[in-house]
Amino acid sequence: MFEELRAAAGANPPRRFALCQILPGDGGFNGKIIAWGLAHEDKVQVNSVEPGMSGHLSSMDSVSFLFGDSCEVVWIDCEP
Repeated sequence: MFEELRAAAGANPPRRFALCQILPGDGGFNGKIIAWGLAHEDKVQVNSVEPGMSGHLSSMDSVSFLFGDSCEVVWIDCEP
């Protein structure tokens, strides 16, 4: 039973990502993580590091609507 569950869970897991705000600076990394999320095949869940801002969205394109265009998505998990 657990083998089937493990196979089902591994068949199409969500991909993890961080949403980073890039700040102006003088070279090197100058930004901060503002949210974490899970991208499913048909929806996206995103949670801000600050309390009170989260969303269940229809696509990754909607993330910039919620957090703004000055953010960069950094994928944690590789393409399956």
